Amino acid sequence: MAAYNLSGVLDAGAVVDVLVRCQADVVCAVEVPGPFALRRLVRRAGMDVAARAGGRRLGVAVLVGDRVRVISVTRHQLSRASGHPRRSVAQAIVGVGTLRLAAFSTQLGMWPQRRQGHAEDIAAVVAAVSAPVVLGADLNEGPTGLAAQLLAARLTDAFAAVGEGTGETFPNPDPIARNDYLFVDPTLVVRRAWVPRDGVARVASHHRPVIAELVGVLDQRGAVAAPPTGRTGEESAA
Repeated sequence: MAAYNLSGVLDAGAVVDVLVRCQADVVCAVEVPGPFALRRLVRRAGMDVAARAGGRRLGVAVLVGDRVRVISVTRHQLSRASGHPRRSVAQAIVGVGTLRLAAFSTQLGMWPQRRQGHAEDIAAVVAAVSAPVVLGADLNEGPTGLAAQLLAARLTDAFAAVGEGTGETFPNPDPIARNDYLFVDPTLVVRRAWVPRDGVARVASHHRPVIAELVGVLDQRGAVAAPPTGRTGEESAA
């Protein structure tokens, strides 16, 4: 699984390469192009659009690989204040092998108080689903920010838990801030998380993706059940 701010798609071919190299079954993408352009883009990477919400400039989406079953789709609008753009959440309930997940994608704005309020909205949205949650988000703030801390108190910040390296995602080509996150349900087991440092990730977008390898879900006995396998048949970043 991955979270990726496409940030206007600086280089479409490079974005496709990044998506292919991620080998993720589920990608929570933000700042995506319009519906038709997005679908054309991700199909070049062997993926499809499960859910998209928001306008052309602030679109968010859940992208899925070809072995993922899309069970249901929901679009949420976050609370809006006068003078601030509308923020959205794309939600898709998906099946990956024998594992069912609730995947969410969103992006918060530039004002700290609005981010905190929107984080509370998001926490309420994810609390309403019964499936294990994966939330990909560009929070526009670091891990010490109020929105990041609020979400990390309810879900596991995958990079903070098992990240390799320092995890900066923005701005390219030399990121200095960890603004992009994968939050996962406490019942989900993540083996590792990382931010790619290769050349193509430096030029595709203003951001780099954060990727996590999902091992499975804890059952009632605390054992790992339903380990997913990637699109290549190898264990990968589900």
